[in-house]
Amino acid sequence: MTKEKLLIGIGNRARGDDGAGLEVAQRILGRPLQDYDVRFADGEPTRLMDLWIGCQDVIAVDAVVT
Repeated sequence: MTKEKLLIGIGNRARGDDGAGLEVAQRILGRPLQDYDVRFADGEPTRLMDLWIGCQDVIAVDAVVT
């Protein structure tokens, strides 16, 4: 059995430039996105993997400034 599809907004607003993924996920919450569950994550790899275990589709939204 698989979970609904998942969108993960990744970031940490305390890091300044790292809030883009969180902002996208927050905006998606206010709009219908068929079959997708929306979650937020700080980007720690093992926590990300825990979120998507068993999921059919995962969209991870993150950003970086170089």
